[in-house]
Amino acid sequence: MAGRDTVTWDDVQLDLFREVLRSPSIPVTVTGPSGPPRVVALAVADPQKLTEPNQMLTGLGLTVVPQNPVIGQIAPGDAADSAG
Repeated sequence: MAGRDTVTWDDVQLDLFREVLRSPSIPVTVTGPSGPPRVVALAVADPQKLTEPNQMLTGLGLTVVPQNPVIGQIAPGDAADSAG
């Protein structure tokens, strides 16, 4: 976001908070399920309102959709390997 990688939704919210205080339009690079990355702008009508508790994502029209975890590999000899 705004030229920086984000790893977690907490990172996203912190970056959004910083950007919303800087600019009325936040550039975000997004990737859809069947397309290349593209840059979109999140327009911010009332930046102060978004700084209220639990208003950042919903105020920008975003929701977090829970994802099922995917295990890529289990390291040999670690606890998960021992557990079966």
